[in-house]
Order: sequence, then structure tokens, then C-alpha cells
Amino acid sequence: MPYFLVDIRGDAHLAVDMLAKAGIQDIVSKDDPTGRRVSARVSADDEESAVRRVLFALAGEPYTVTAVRREGAQ
Repeated sequence: MPYFLVDIRGDAHLAVDMLAKAGIQDIVSKDDPTGRRVSARVSADDEESAVRRVLFALAGEPYTVTAVRREGAQ
């Protein structure tokens, strides 16, 4: 099953905790001076499934998905 990186914006500290509870790996952006961007690394069949898993893990909190890409794709 492929892995996808789902970029989200919002409270990065809360996102990291919520993703961890759901068993989803996170990658905090070191390039973002606001400290509000994090990527979730999730296995899924397709991009839509990856986004659904991440949004479910974030349990309705105010996050915005800014990009989704298959890991290793350029």
C-alpha cells in the first residue's frame, strides 16, 4: 500500500498529538516560520482515502488540507 503526505495547516502541536493517538506519523515543517504546518504520513489506497483518514484523526478541529502527494512522487 502506498504512503501519502497530507499537508495540513492549523495548530501543529494539537495536530501532532491527535495524529499520534490515531497511529499516524507526523512531520513538522521546519521551513514554516509560523510553526503551524505539519504533514501527516499515512498509508492509503489513494489520495482521497489518505485525506479522509487524516481528517477523521483530527476529529473536526479547524484544520485545512493544503496539499496531498504520494510519497516519493515529484
